[in-house]
Amino acid sequence: MTAWLVERLHRGAEQALREAIEKIGVSDAGELRLSPPTEPSMGDLGMPCHPYAKLLRRAPKQIAEEIAAQTPTFPGLAKFEALNGYVNLRFDMSYVIREGLREAWRTDGKLGRSETYAGKKLLIEFSGPNTNKPQHLGHVRNNVLGLAVSNLLEAVGYDVVRANIINDRGIHICKSMLAYQRFGEDATPASTGRKGDFFVGDYYVLFDKKLREEMEAWKADHPSEEIDAEVFFTKHSKLGAAAQEMLRMWEAGDTQTRTLWQQMNQWVYEGFDATYARLGIRFDWVDYESDTYILGKDVVEKGLATGIFERREDGAVVCDLTKIGLEGKKVLLRSDGTSVYITQDLGTAMRRFEAHDPQRMIYVVADEQNHHFQVLFGLLELLETGKGKRCHHLSYGMVDLPHGRMKSREGTVVDADHLMDELEAMALERLKEQVQKERERAEERGEDFVAPTDEDIKERAEKIGQSGLKYFILRFGPQTRIRFNPEESIAPEGETGPYALYSYARINSILKKNYDLTALPSDHILDALGTPIEIALIKTLIQFPRAVHEAAEQLNPSRLAQYLFHLAQAFSSFYNDADHNIVKSPEPQREARLALCKAFQKVLRTGLSLLGIDVVEQM
Repeated sequence: MTAWLVERLHRGAEQALREAIEKIGVSDAGELRLSPPTEPSMGDLGMPCHPYAKLLRRAPKQIAEEIAAQTPTFPGLAKFEALNGYVNLRFDMSYVIREGLREAWRTDGKLGRSETYAGKKLLIEFSGPNTNKPQHLGHVRNNVLGLAVSNLLEAVGYDVVRANIINDRGIHICKSMLAYQRFGEDATPASTGRKGDFFVGDYYVLFDKKLREEMEAWKADHPSEEIDAEVFFTKHSKLGAAAQEMLRMWEAGDTQTRTLWQQMNQWVYEGFDATYARLGIRFDWVDYESDTYILGKDVVEKGLATGIFERREDGAVVCDLTKIGLEGKKVLLRSDGTSVYITQDLGTAMRRFEAHDPQRMIYVVADEQNHHFQVLFGLLELLETGKGKRCHHLSYGMVDLPHGRMKSREGTVVDADHLMDELEAMALERLKEQVQKERERAEERGEDFVAPTDEDIKERAEKIGQSGLKYFILRFGPQTRIRFNPEESIAPEGETGPYALYSYARINSILKKNYDLTALPSDHILDALGTPIEIALIKTLIQFPRAVHEAAEQLNPSRLAQYLFHLAQAFSSFYNDADHNIVKSPEPQREARLALCKAFQKVLRTGLSLLGIDVVEQM
């Protein structure tokens, strides 16, 4: 595919400058520091000549003048000029306008996309929920980040495998199973009208409530003993003993226990599927801990046989972490031969390498697990050179609420579904108020008013709510710990998703008052563009491919989110300027400006789609 306009301009400038620098006596120009001047009036790109002063024994000002005089032309260049020891260049704005709009009007589905990593496969794991409760706000950040990053990586050419690992076994699962077994009275999600993952999560919360009641009664009988909840659960609780026995029965393959486990997990999966569908998330590969917990033992045994790992006196297999630049020793197999979490992760990683052979494997997991992944990747590298180096932990900060952190066992989390419902309801209320105002204005003008249907308003409200949620999360770099504010996320002004949607939708109202363009106008018509505000918008538009590429390279969707906000601001400056009133513009200026609006709309829609955000045609 032909290089994007912004690349062609920068490459043309760099090549021309290198030729000129060579002509004045510098055989190796090194890395050229090209960047926009501090003052836009000075040009579009500038390069300091100070690095060559010592070599050429001439003042930077003189060197700049010599380079400017020797620099050859290239498509898109207006001129080079010397200024205070810098060589500044100005682009041919007529060329930039024509080529920029032609690029933005692409209709082949490749707007902003590249083939940089074509032919390379990448696996990205994200989500990783537990089947004892619904997904909460923390999962939302993981899901939204994983969705956006996988979209961006596809945009730069990777063959992306979206993977999930579901934690569907363990003592926490048995807690909800035991509570249901004892207190469920054969209720089902269908009989209670409760979504499956919420239904099961209720019993997880109920177990914790019953455990606390049991612990309080025990403390009353043992007033002199200090004990924490974990020790009580393990050593004194009858509920705890029953849950641990259920886990043993599960591992032994007890039919009744497995049947209950399968039924409750199925209820949860149905709930998860609805949540994922609402967020626009799909997976190509799903691992289940009930399968992966048996993996890794053979990997560890091989490492033991080759001397990478060692057996401790008590029979446990450990790794000396100094081999991977860390401190201490890590247990990989307990003395009784059972595995630990990292053992399972080793086996799961090896299975994925075997199944997909990805050039890169990315784990989207909160920063609480930073050390875990340092160890995991180090062990993979010890076991097979190159494996660990192909892995990357996309670590992200936690999400706080205005009232503090979430606690699953106490039922004080902000569930993903409830949060999405709340944002939709907030958007719905605003939309209804807006419709009422439009009705009143139409009546004042004596005009007919056709109100949108309730179904249409609800669909818009859902998209606005989703845009608020996703954009709020993605506008921050992954490593940033954030405090989610529902009111701020849904605001129609500021750096928000609804602001971007409003910018998109208002163009449709412009087109209704004029006419919709089905093709890009001729160059003769586009030559009517050229005011500073129009040029500023077009210069921002052509930066889109670079924003996509940088966001993908950095695994940081905030780079694209921030670009889209600046793009929407540039459009707002154009749209709200009295001298750029499209309806009142004469031809051919009006048609050219409509083409510019459509170009903005196409780029904004594509960028939001990469972030997992759907646009609305009318706000």
